[in-house]
Amino acid sequence: MCLAIDGGPDELDAIFEQWNSKGVPILREPQDAGFGLTFLAADRDGNRIRVVPRD
Repeated sequence: MCLAIDGGPDELDAIFEQWNSKGVPILREPQDAGFGLTFLAADRDGNRIRVVPRD
């Protein structure tokens, strides 16, 4: 699953910090993937969620 967010790197960092503080499993910390900052998390069932900036 992909979650495209409005806003730039600051918004993505804020979401990462919020999810991380609530115990959401983080599979990959924020990194620049060429198209922008992204991170990878998992839901309770283990489904992967990639958070990316909206184009």
